[in-house]
Amino acid sequence: MPHDTCGFERVMMYWIPISAAPTAYERFARLAERTWRYGKLWLIWVVIWHPVAGRGAEAGAAACWGDNTYGQAQVPAGLTNVVMVAGGGSHSLALKRDGKVVAWGWNLYGQTNVPASLSSVAAIAAGGGHNLALGSNGIVTAWGYNIEKQATVPSGLSGVKAIAGGKNHSLALKSNGTVTGWGYNYYGQTIAPAGLSGVAAIAAGANHSVALRSNGTVVAWGANFYNQTNVPAGLGNVVAIASGAYHVLALRSDGTTVGWGHNNYGQTNVPPGLSQVVAVAAGMYHSLAFKADGTVVGWGSNSDGQTTVPAGLSGTSGLGAGGMHSLAIARPGAMAGAAPRIDSVSRIGQNLVIRFHTIAGQQYSMECSSTFSPGSWSPLPGGTIPGTGLNTLVTDTNALSRWSSRFYRIRRVL
Repeated sequence: MPHDTCGFERVMMYWIPISAAPTAYERFARLAERTWRYGKLWLIWVVIWHPVAGRGAEAGAAACWGDNTYGQAQVPAGLTNVVMVAGGGSHSLALKRDGKVVAWGWNLYGQTNVPASLSSVAAIAAGGGHNLALGSNGIVTAWGYNIEKQATVPSGLSGVKAIAGGKNHSLALKSNGTVTGWGYNYYGQTIAPAGLSGVAAIAAGANHSVALRSNGTVVAWGANFYNQTNVPAGLGNVVAIASGAYHVLALRSDGTTVGWGHNNYGQTNVPPGLSQVVAVAAGMYHSLAFKADGTVVGWGSNSDGQTTVPAGLSGTSGLGAGGMHSLAIARPGAMAGAAPRIDSVSRIGQNLVIRFHTIAGQQYSMECSSTFSPGSWSPLPGGTIPGTGLNTLVTDTNALSRWSSRFYRIRRVL
């Protein structure tokens, strides 16, 4: 550790996804996640490593609500240190910080029987009755319902950086930006459009598939009974996507959300004025968003209370949706002391986005360094950041194209 970290009480290390496999140093570094504070100076060490969807979130406890017919909304007792959640048709998944997966709910097809040997998992996805797990080595494991071979991973598939599960099909995004699909293909949902490349994220609906390209545009294919694959003309600047059974959500860089497709329950009618959204999720007939202030908003079908967010749920750091139920990661309480609470560091294209909670009445400056050495710090564009008591997003533009490692500090301005 550099000499000027001496005296820091606690240290937090965040890791950001890139396509290359982690080096030995980075594998060591990611084991050392802690939080540090030195006087009024708070720092984030950003270590760039293997792709991990959602692992930038701060660990917490899983929260579930909605349909509980099969226990899918009943979180197992003692489940903590959750960094990612996913919902299937009537079952739920949680990924823990130690790389282990926990599953609960309907188990007719063995979808909650997590393989005993499964470990070092970096991301999870749930389909109608099957599950996918992405290992830190870029290899995919699948289990559960397999009548359409949706849980039979193609031989030789490797270098995967993201996964998605539909009703009876599966998708994998490779590090070269191409998409591989398998399982039920009656509507062509497993065959990516010819020439599709530069993909940054994927999502799967009941019988359709969606891809977000690195240029902020969206491509969709497969079943189109409800116009779910008819991407709105001119849609751009998209940073995240989610798919329900027959509808699609797109989160734009300005924090607004766009929806299209099946709308019998109002699931594509984004609430008027909804802004500052940082993540979206979609269930069968409902939609979810969590905002920069950590609150969750739901709309669409509420037949089982799936859009009725539990009272007091705030400080959310992750989101998921199942058939008729919803999931979130409830972040643990703020750290003691008058200092900002770091929530996440995430990647959007080549940019790094730091989300932190500010203290009302205080002023902050976000500074960065590529070496951590004294005198190397410079402020990010935007100037002084006023504290509001809410979450604040700060973007380091093109950071991943310019640096192999990056250090940040949030300094309270006196």
